[in-house]
Amino acid sequence: MEISNDKDKIFELRIYTVVPESYNELLDLWEQEGKNLIAKYMNCIAIWNSESGHLNKIFHLYEWSSYEEREASRFNFYSDSSSKEYVKKVKPFYQCQESHILKSLDFLIK
Repeated sequence: MEISNDKDKIFELRIYTVVPESYNELLDLWEQEGKNLIAKYMNCIAIWNSESGHLNKIFHLYEWSSYEEREASRFNFYSDSSSKEYVKKVKPFYQCQESHILKSLDFLIK
């Protein structure tokens, strides 16, 4: 995973808490349908699962050049009929969703 050091970029960390019994089914659905749909519209640069602390969580990290790019990408994603169907399928697997917009601290940029 390569993360840009452009100080104007923003990152979005999405955290999904998954119904424990549905965890593997959700991962299969994501692999079969979700990853290609997401890649078509958004720049997901990393995905992790929790192995300690709060379990049954999936973390997605997205990179955006600006808030405007994020909004346009999300609009295009949610306008796609295949994306709408995918979202309907995965929503029942989530107990909770979080979204955190992150911006680099200037003193860490080299």
